[in-house]
Amino acid sequence: MNKVTLVGHVGKDPEISEKFINFSVATTESWIDKQSGERKEITDWTRVSVNNPYVVKCISGTIKKGCKVYVDGSIKTRSWEDDQKVKHYITEVVVNYSGEVIVSMPAPKSDE
Repeated sequence: MNKVTLVGHVGKDPEISEKFINFSVATTESWIDKQSGERKEITDWTRVSVNNPYVVKCISGTIKKGCKVYVDGSIKTRSWEDDQKVKHYITEVVVNYSGEVIVSMPAPKSDE
C-alpha cells in the first residue's frame, strides 16, 4: 500500500490551474532532547500535487500561504529532462481520485 498523510502548513501561495494545484507543505516534528532537556524541532517540506478535478475545484478558492492542510495521497517520483538534456527527479505526494485535501484557514493575526 502506498499511502501518505500530512498535516502541516502551506509554505507559499500554490500554483493553480483548472486541472491541478501544486504547493509545498511544512510539517514540524518536536521532541525533548534527553541530554539537555530542551525542546527541539525540525521542519520538513513536502511538495504536493493535486490532480483530482473535484478536489482542485473545491480548494482552489481557499488554499493559500499559511493555511493548515490535511493531505491524504500517495508518494510518487517522476523525472524529466531539461533543455540541456539533464535528467531531473522529484518526489511528491500526489492526490488523485483516492486522496483528499482539507484546508483550514489560518487564525487572524492580532494587532498587538
